[in-house]
Amino acid sequence: MKKHSFLIIKRKSHFKMQSSHVPKFIATAFYSTLLLTYVEKNVLEPTLPSLYVPSHILSIPRAYGLVLLVLIAFCLWVSLYGLFYVGSCRKYYLKLAKTVGENDARERYAYPNLYISGGSKFDKEFNCIQRSHQQIFETLVQFILSALVAALSFPLSTALMSALWVYARFLFTQGYATSEGDAKKRYTHPFARFIWFGLLANIVMSMMTCINVIAGHDIFWSF
Repeated sequence: MKKHSFLIIKRKSHFKMQSSHVPKFIATAFYSTLLLTYVEKNVLEPTLPSLYVPSHILSIPRAYGLVLLVLIAFCLWVSLYGLFYVGSCRKYYLKLAKTVGENDARERYAYPNLYISGGSKFDKEFNCIQRSHQQIFETLVQFILSALVAALSFPLSTALMSALWVYARFLFTQGYATSEGDAKKRYTHPFARFIWFGLLANIVMSMMTCINVIAGHDIFWSF
């Protein structure tokens, strides 16, 4: 009973400690995004005016193409990663499970099963690999939509934050896939946590763009 109470207290204190970092993290992402977009509008745009000339397609800034390039490259990587790497790992761990005598391995590893039921070492390792791919889709729509909107006003800032998100996402995915069944290792690389920074930055910039559209002129940043 005492041990159970100790675990509950420990979990609560850990949750409070992590929760206390969330407002600070959001504030850092918010103010960093404001600074970044301010620099773009008042330094980069006057310095590199050719990137902000309307394109012959939909009259969007030419720099918008950088964001589209990042998004398309990432979507291609996600497709290839799931098709080749995760698919080959499913066959590999099925073979390992059969080697150690798991009679029901073929049924458990067969499609349409996404994750593998059971608690063996091989099951946990494969499930982390599968999760490394599946977790991407939990924020992919938010990331792409916010990037497409944000780039209308801040194409270079959006391209930078999107590239940051893609790089951090790659490290996060790699950490998950090589965690050997221990999901806590998904943040092994300290830069992996920037998936949340990049996503929040794009969301903030997309909201700023929406305000500009509603106002009919650039509130961010026009002097």
